Amino acid sequence: MITSIMKKWLEEIEEGITSKKDNAHKYSVYMSRIRKRIDKEFENLLWLSQNMPEVLKDEEWEIQELGVIKRRRLKMLMQAIKGMYPETNPQLVIEEKIEY
Repeated sequence: MITSIMKKWLEEIEEGITSKKDNAHKYSVYMSRIRKRIDKEFENLLWLSQNMPEVLKDEEWEIQELGVIKRRRLKMLMQAIKGMYPETNPQLVIEEKIEY
């Protein structure tokens, strides 16, 4: 979603090493760039989930490498939701499909 450079810059803000007051123009430009990149990546994620979900799930790799489907990417998405909205409690529930 974000580059390593963007992450490092955001970590500096989080840690208080730098702030918006230090360079308001740079802050504004970087935040705009980060926002646009995240939006673009989410659009790509949505496309992938609708058109090629098997690539996003990566279950074939999980079976080959781990021997079982762990749904690791789904769990990371749920952790991201929990991080964005700590008051929520997303839970993984797999529905059983019963065919008659």
